[in-house]
Amino acid sequence: MINTILAQYEQEAYASYENVTGTIIRKPDGSLKNEYGHNDAVDAYRHAYVSAVMTYDSNKFVAYILGTAHEIKGGIIWKSTCWPENMDLWNN
Repeated sequence: MINTILAQYEQEAYASYENVTGTIIRKPDGSLKNEYGHNDAVDAYRHAYVSAVMTYDSNKFVAYILGTAHEIKGGIIWKSTCWPENMDLWNN
Protein backbone atom coordinates (compact mmCIF):
# COMPACT_ATOMS: atom_id res chain seq x y z
CA MET A 1 0.00 0.00 0.00
CA ILE A 2 2.81 2.45 0.86
CA ASN A 3 4.47 1.82 -2.52
CA THR A 4 1.18 2.58 -4.28
CA ILE A 5 0.80 5.85 -2.40
CA LEU A 6 4.42 6.80 -3.08
CA ALA A 7 4.01 6.00 -6.79
CA GLN A 8 0.90 8.21 -6.87
CA TYR A 9 2.75 11.07 -5.14
CA GLU A 10 5.67 10.63 -7.53
CA GLN A 11 3.44 10.92 -10.61
CA GLU A 12 1.74 13.97 -9.10
CA ALA A 13 5.18 15.52 -8.52
CA TYR A 14 6.18 14.97 -12.15
CA ALA A 15 2.92 16.46 -13.42
CA SER A 16 3.38 19.42 -11.08
CA TYR A 17 6.97 19.93 -12.24
CA GLU A 18 5.85 19.93 -15.86
CA ASN A 19 3.06 22.38 -15.06
CA VAL A 20 5.31 24.77 -13.11
CA THR A 21 8.29 24.71 -15.47
CA GLY A 22 6.63 24.03 -18.82
CA THR A 23 9.21 21.28 -19.43
CA ILE A 24 7.92 17.88 -20.53
CA ILE A 25 9.94 15.34 -18.57
CA ARG A 26 7.83 12.22 -19.17
CA LYS A 27 7.39 9.89 -22.09
CA PRO A 28 3.83 9.06 -23.27
CA ASP A 29 3.86 5.94 -21.04
CA GLY A 30 4.46 8.11 -17.95
CA SER A 31 8.07 7.12 -17.38
CA LEU A 32 10.75 9.79 -17.24
CA LYS A 33 12.79 10.69 -20.27
CA ASN A 34 16.38 9.45 -19.87
CA GLU A 35 17.89 12.85 -19.16
CA TYR A 36 15.61 13.60 -16.19
CA GLY A 37 15.11 12.48 -12.63
CA HIS A 38 18.48 11.35 -11.30
CA ASN A 39 20.35 13.73 -8.98
CA ASP A 40 18.95 16.77 -10.75
CA ALA A 41 16.30 19.47 -10.26
CA VAL A 42 13.50 17.00 -11.08
CA ASP A 43 14.78 14.62 -8.41
CA ALA A 44 14.96 17.43 -5.83
CA TYR A 45 11.47 18.65 -6.77
CA ARG A 46 10.04 15.13 -6.45
CA HIS A 47 11.54 14.65 -2.98
CA ALA A 48 10.30 18.02 -1.76
CA TYR A 49 6.85 17.52 -3.31
CA VAL A 50 6.36 14.03 -1.88
CA SER A 51 7.49 15.17 1.58
CA ALA A 52 5.13 18.15 1.46
CA VAL A 53 2.15 16.03 0.38
CA MET A 54 2.90 13.36 3.01
CA THR A 55 3.10 16.10 5.64
CA TYR A 56 -0.22 17.54 4.47
CA ASP A 57 -1.93 14.13 4.28
CA SER A 58 -0.46 12.81 7.55
CA ASN A 59 1.98 14.90 9.56
CA LYS A 60 5.64 15.94 9.72
CA PHE A 61 6.64 12.90 11.75
CA VAL A 62 5.19 10.40 9.26
CA ALA A 63 6.75 12.25 6.31
CA TYR A 64 10.13 12.32 8.04
CA ILE A 65 10.08 8.65 9.05
CA LEU A 66 8.92 7.36 5.66
CA GLY A 67 11.31 9.60 3.72
CA THR A 68 14.26 8.61 5.88
CA ALA A 69 13.36 4.91 5.76
CA HIS A 70 13.11 5.09 1.97
CA GLU A 71 16.63 6.55 1.70
CA ILE A 72 18.09 4.02 4.15
CA LYS A 73 16.44 1.17 2.24
CA GLY A 74 17.81 2.50 -1.04
CA GLY A 75 21.32 2.81 0.34
CA ILE A 76 21.27 -0.76 1.63
CA ILE A 77 19.74 -2.32 -1.49
CA TRP A 78 21.75 -0.42 -4.10
CA LYS A 79 24.88 -0.03 -1.96
CA SER A 80 25.38 3.44 -3.31
CA THR A 81 27.69 6.12 -1.98
CA CYS A 82 26.26 8.28 0.76
CA TRP A 83 26.11 11.64 -1.04
CA PRO A 84 22.96 10.90 -3.09
CA GLU A 85 21.14 9.77 0.05
CA ASN A 86 22.34 12.87 1.92
CA MET A 87 21.11 15.07 -0.92
CA ASP A 88 17.76 13.24 -0.95
CA LEU A 89 17.40 13.54 2.82
CA TRP A 90 18.06 17.28 2.51
CA ASN A 91 15.43 17.56 -0.24
CA ASN A 92 12.94 15.61 1.88
